[in-house]
Amino acid sequence: MGVSLTKEEILSLVKEKGIKLSFLNDLIHGYRGKMTDWKNGKTTLSDTELKTITNYLLGIDGQSENSGGVFSMFWDIFCKECDKVNKKPNKVAMELGLSGATTTKWKAGTIPNGETLVKIADYFNCSTDYLLGRTDDPTPTPHGNVSGDNSFQNIQDSPVINKHSTAPPENKPDGVTSEFMRVFENLDFDDKVELMGLAVKMKKGA
Repeated sequence: MGVSLTKEEILSLVKEKGIKLSFLNDLIHGYRGKMTDWKNGKTTLSDTELKTITNYLLGIDGQSENSGGVFSMFWDIFCKECDKVNKKPNKVAMELGLSGATTTKWKAGTIPNGETLVKIADYFNCSTDYLLGRTDDPTPTPHGNVSGDNSFQNIQDSPVINKHSTAPPENKPDGVTSEFMRVFENLDFDDKVELMGLAVKMKKGA
């Protein structure tokens, strides 16, 4: 979708559907009260935030399809894998330790962060690239559920440490890596993709 709803249209649909601003706030990962501030003209929303809200509201209203690309592909593939194991998406999310609202966000056009994506891949015994629609082959690679240089997990498995230091024990990232992952998970999807590309280039040049 190339065009976002206007402020008036968003607020009208929110009122009509009985949606709480706090829910939309969680949907865009905004600071506490950001949507209220936006409603009162105290702050603005980024293009990405507006598109996320637009996709969600129009999806509920049945007036348009999802955001397309990797977003809708993930949700479709996730639902297909849930059907294979005869479980509802919400049930799988709960078994993964996630809330029911999480699947609502995925359906609205967001995708899981790197850690959650790997958990889902482990659950279905498939690759993360398959979940994101990058390949039709669900088979995990010999090194786990990561396939290809563009995987989220490639970054998670590449510790950012001093060249003269000792690598931390497996599955116990050092402080720098933990901080990197914390910052990474709070980025917009487009920024994540850009950062992953940079990380891959750095890895290849090492």
